[in-house]
Amino acid sequence: MGEKEFTYVHDTTLHCVSQPSGVASFLFQLKDTPITGIGGTHSPLTAMIKNGSIYYNTKHDFITSGEEKEGTIFKMVIYNEPTNNCLRIDFHKLKSSGDDQTKEPWKTMIDLDNIVDPTEDVGDLIKKYQGYLKKSSNVPDLVFLGELPKEAPKDVETCIGICVFRNIKPNVD
Repeated sequence: MGEKEFTYVHDTTLHCVSQPSGVASFLFQLKDTPITGIGGTHSPLTAMIKNGSIYYNTKHDFITSGEEKEGTIFKMVIYNEPTNNCLRIDFHKLKSSGDDQTKEPWKTMIDLDNIVDPTEDVGDLIKKYQGYLKKSSNVPDLVFLGELPKEAPKDVETCIGICVFRNIKPNVD
């Protein structure tokens, strides 16, 4: 996987909670900002990383320019960083090609009318999902690094997921 240089680093807390079904929820909070990332994957990982860092080049890496509340959808690649025993998450933007839906197969990967079809094989759905996620670039747009706490498993199985960052400002009336 290619590497790129990042201009900024920001302290970030990661909350990751795995359900008995194996679905894990990720919540990223960039310290002292309203930017929050929400994601999910299939992993047994449950951990809270308070001392994490996220590397980026501009705030528009998180939030689509011009739309302060509109988030960018990312593929997450989650794995152990071999050189420093940290959890690493590479974020790859799922690129938009405008209004032409034929060039954005990830938008149509779930047919909501047929999602409850009991004859649909779950394994086929997962393969289809992973196929669409492969459409993103191979160079990460953002990188998260954080040391796993003592209680967490040190050997995290590599997995992929999806995440969106939002600018969540408190409602002040």
